Amino acid sequence: MLLTATCTTSDVEDIRQNLNILPTNFTIIRGTSLARQEIDIQVISKPSKQNLYSQIQNILVGLTTGRCIIYCSGPSSCQELFHYLHENLSALSFGLYHGELDGEQRKMAIRNWKTGIIQIMIAINGFGMGINVPDVYLIIHTTIPLSMTNFIQEIGRAGRDGKPSKSIVFYSRNDIRTLFSIITQREERYDYLFVFFFLIINFDNGLVHRKRIIVKH
Repeated sequence: MLLTATCTTSDVEDIRQNLNILPTNFTIIRGTSLARQEIDIQVISKPSKQNLYSQIQNILVGLTTGRCIIYCSGPSSCQELFHYLHENLSALSFGLYHGELDGEQRKMAIRNWKTGIIQIMIAINGFGMGINVPDVYLIIHTTIPLSMTNFIQEIGRAGRDGKPSKSIVFYSRNDIRTLFSIITQREERYDYLFVFFFLIINFDNGLVHRKRIIVKH
């Protein structure tokens, strides 16, 4: 028996083949819908770096309840945003998590996140997997995640208690070009669907349509 809340259909097929399980001996049981209706997904065109930081600052000022995870593309981006927000929003408590911190620093960051000492966690992609914190109501991506799987897992950190939550993704044309380049090098063709999701987002204002694309993936 294999259990997962976020595995895509293509990933499931890869697992089946790698385990040499015949299709006749493999059954998938899933709900009628994987959509998280409590999560409002917003995609916003990314301004310049300084304006981006200022915009995130304004968003956090409006966060009156719950906590937030901000996903950045790498350690340097995490560090830079952390210092900016820490200096400009002294009333909030910030945490930092990325691969260039030593093991003890990462453990302390996770411990402080679990216990509620940290309100806003600034982290690299993948932070929070397996950590069930119920009062996360805002997820911010400062750039497009590398895959739909990553995106689903990361926004899934929000609304664990069923309360209304928000996912905000900042994107730029440069992000899309970079993502295309990475995907081409990895030869993971199915992930092009993820790029198309962001390409068509501006031509459809329907939140339901965005969630439908995620569920079908």
